[in-house]
Amino acid sequence: MTMQENKAVSNKVAEAIGRGDLDAFDELMASDLAEEFKRDIAEIRQAFPDYHGANEIQIAEGDLVANRYVFHGTHRGEFLGIAPTGRELTFEGVTIDRVVDGKIVEIYFGWDPDSVVEQLGAVLHAKPAEEANHT
Repeated sequence: MTMQENKAVSNKVAEAIGRGDLDAFDELMASDLAEEFKRDIAEIRQAFPDYHGANEIQIAEGDLVANRYVFHGTHRGEFLGIAPTGRELTFEGVTIDRVVDGKIVEIYFGWDPDSVVEQLGAVLHAKPAEEANHT
């Protein structure tokens, strides 16, 4: 496939996320990845039912497509243990998709959870590990 065709696959995934069309992942991703992605996106869409956005920047090289995405949503359900706030949020991040034969077979995913938590007006506290030395 060409790099343009690989970019199109990445864009179709972003469009499916925005529509809430989880079944589209079956055609756009390797089966094990599609199942994992469906669970994760379903969870996000429960917390943010109007979750929508797009890839804003794309760079392709060989079978890899790097995407900078921006998505928006209104916090209507629990997310990261935080009760609904009704606040509108912006999610920004980067993915690197490896596309083989028209399907994404690997995704490297990065986002800034601290920014999301801050937009929700919450503070997350880390729990010490059980094995931590308390001296």
